[in-house]
Amino acid sequence: GEGTGSLDGKPAETLRYRLEVASTVIELDCRKGDGALLEGRVPMQHATYRLEGYLAEAAPAEPPDPRERETWDSPSFVDTFVRPRS
Repeated sequence: GEGTGSLDGKPAETLRYRLEVASTVIELDCRKGDGALLEGRVPMQHATYRLEGYLAEAAPAEPPDPRERETWDSPSFVDTFVRPRS
């Protein structure tokens, strides 16, 4: 997707990429004009590389996955995994 940020206080248009390599998600913000890497994130490892002077615009929050909510709210899940053994 496309985004914006600032580099050394000047506006910077970015392209956002999300890659999955060997079950690891890597998120990249690259400068739109020349593809220069401005920020790279590996969320699973809580790791971020950021070019000095770059400030990213906050990414929009992803909507929750309704399937996950249904799983956690399911009475059968609670009965199966939370109830003590008799």
